[in-house]
Amino acid sequence: MFRKKEIIKGRIGKDPRVTYTTKHQTPICRFEIATSIDGVDLTVWRKVKLQGKKASDFSVQAKKGMKVFIEGIEKLVQFRNKAGEDIEYLEFNGEAAAIEV
Repeated sequence: MFRKKEIIKGRIGKDPRVTYTTKHQTPICRFEIATSIDGVDLTVWRKVKLQGKKASDFSVQAKKGMKVFIEGIEKLVQFRNKAGEDIEYLEFNGEAAAIEV
């Protein structure tokens, strides 16, 4: 299945959170950005995930309120929580990230 890369831009809602994978200690940076839709007065919050070196580099510089550009692919995350409820949400897997100066 082909997924189209896209670039999203917006402002970071909270300071990015960094966690590490158990097996290889790979950094994973998660945060949300507020994006707007052109021509419509509407704000959409998007969940973003960066992995590897770009995650650790980005998390050092990025702070709440900064304007960022993220290139990547959006995917649907599905899982069942401990209470047995099915959870679904869209997550943007970033392959590149930049902070607007």
